[in-house]
Amino acid sequence: MKTSISYPAFMVIIFSVILLFGCRADDVSTDDMFKEREIITERLSNTVNIDSLKALIESKDISSPELIAVSWRLSDLYAAHSDLDNAVRYQFMGFDEAKRVNDTLSYIYACNNLGIFYRRKSNFQNAAKYHTIGIHSGEAFSDSLRYEVRKANMLNVNGLGKVYMNVGYIEEAKKEFLYGLTLGDSSTLGNKALNYANIGIIYIKEGNYDSARWYIYESYKYDIIKGDSVGLALSYIHLGSLCKMKGHKQEAMDYYNASMNYFKERGDDWHWLEGAAAMAEFHMENSNYYKAYPLLMEILEKAQRLKTDKYLNFAHTQLHDYYHHLGNYREALKHSELMGQYYQKLMDAQQLGGVKDITAEYDRSMQQDKIDDLSHKNSLLTIQRRNTTIILLSIIIAIFLIWGIFMSFISKRLKTMNTKVRQSEEMKKSFINSMCHEIRTPLHQISGFSQVLASSSDELSTEEKGQYGEIIAQNTEELTQILDQILEISDLDSSQDYLPMEEVSVVDCIRNASDCQIHNNHNKNVELVIKNLHEGDETVTTNANYLTTQLKAILDNAFKFTSEGVITVTFKSENGHKLISVADTGIGIPVTLQEKVFEKFYKIDSFEKGTGLGLYLTRIIAVRLHNKVYINKNYTCGTDVIIEF
Repeated sequence: MKTSISYPAFMVIIFSVILLFGCRADDVSTDDMFKEREIITERLSNTVNIDSLKALIESKDISSPELIAVSWRLSDLYAAHSDLDNAVRYQFMGFDEAKRVNDTLSYIYACNNLGIFYRRKSNFQNAAKYHTIGIHSGEAFSDSLRYEVRKANMLNVNGLGKVYMNVGYIEEAKKEFLYGLTLGDSSTLGNKALNYANIGIIYIKEGNYDSARWYIYESYKYDIIKGDSVGLALSYIHLGSLCKMKGHKQEAMDYYNASMNYFKERGDDWHWLEGAAAMAEFHMENSNYYKAYPLLMEILEKAQRLKTDKYLNFAHTQLHDYYHHLGNYREALKHSELMGQYYQKLMDAQQLGGVKDITAEYDRSMQQDKIDDLSHKNSLLTIQRRNTTIILLSIIIAIFLIWGIFMSFISKRLKTMNTKVRQSEEMKKSFINSMCHEIRTPLHQISGFSQVLASSSDELSTEEKGQYGEIIAQNTEELTQILDQILEISDLDSSQDYLPMEEVSVVDCIRNASDCQIHNNHNKNVELVIKNLHEGDETVTTNANYLTTQLKAILDNAFKFTSEGVITVTFKSENGHKLISVADTGIGIPVTLQEKVFEKFYKIDSFEKGTGLGLYLTRIIAVRLHNKVYINKNYTCGTDVIIEF
């Protein structure tokens, strides 16, 4: 799914990229520092005592190459223990030191490692940023890239391609992998194999067997030549997928097993998950449920330990299908709900993934640096020219200034138009994401419990049947309310005409809304209190139906966020205005967000149940009825929503 990040966030990222890109090609000492760091890294390769490594870092006389090597070793150890936060922390320590001393080669490798860790954390935005920094740092290193620079550059190009694959930019990913192949020679066979393999994976997903086979076998060939056992084990997964495409089931299983056994012996759970997921999917597709189940449970256990949303979503999806096939709809429903949670987290992660824009803007910033350098040299030359040349240059500069002002004006107009288009696109995506989740959940509940009632009717007690029927009814009512709300908003948004108004009894509107919410909400720990109502005395000029709709939406929010206490509805007059106050003793809303909650689809907690449309509906009704809806900032016991006439 392709999405765009917000403009402020985009500019912060680009600014960070420009600041971080500090290493330059003219540092003659970088080779020596890199070689020294490599020697220390090799010496520390068998060190597993984290405390002793931390003690080395705290030593006052530690050299820069030592600090980089030790921090990287700590990063690797924490990554092996699935502690990615500390892995990133110590990788940054080496990254910052390499940048400080202009050790460009170590700096490029650190960019790749940070990109890998952020990719595993599903933070594709930062992953793209650091891979991009590494690529441009490598390209700026020298006119003729040496072996280590080519090797590091290929890793970053491959990493950026994988980021593109994760966020759905398949063609861009393919271009990166093909570009990576142009960087390779006989000294970079292992990294070349990576790019061949990833292109093959793309063709497997596209169902293009012939192209996939060619690239996968090229990758396999280079791994054999290089003697890369990890690369070979990964190739087994891809070879298994090729066999599966051709219907060679036993060969596919043999390749998957070979890969899984290799990574299990190494204790490499990250890569084991890739092979295990392919094997489990193969078993499920071939209805080998008795083989799929134990493997899925093992995948679930490792994915929980590694905190990887991708494989947690995969495991719960497959377990849902497994239990559904067995007719165990309760377990299927449980995994369906968990599947929905992790799917939403993955979707949120992808929404932060406007990586194509980031890399493109970084390319433009690099070109601008070159233009600025040329401009500076030209300005030095003009100082030595005669007065007539200076006058001519001044005229040219004046023309450019006028052109710049004109282009700035055009740019602002374009930005305004782009902002409106982006907002419209984001609104559409927010609607789809919110509705998919909010509608899918009650539908799953209705479907699941209906199947339980239909398939196990004789085994259930009367009480259980009543409970399941009540759950189905509640979810049906919830689904109906969501659809009514959407239709109401659609009708109001499509027209700006004022609604018909007349003298209306506030008492009737408040009681109608209150009775409805008491019927829909079953929390016995919350009491609804209505104050200052006198029959026939309180009237306002408004529309009874829409005022009742406003009150229902406000009361619905109050019940939703008040676990215990009191919700008080009060009608009063202040400063010549008539007010309806709905005050609860719930969790409250921060002052800084009390206006933002009236925006369409906005939710303070994105995982909280609801569409984010209730308060937005009250606001657009208020505009059409000439009344006001706002939150009382002076109320501190919860939330007090005011309708002012």
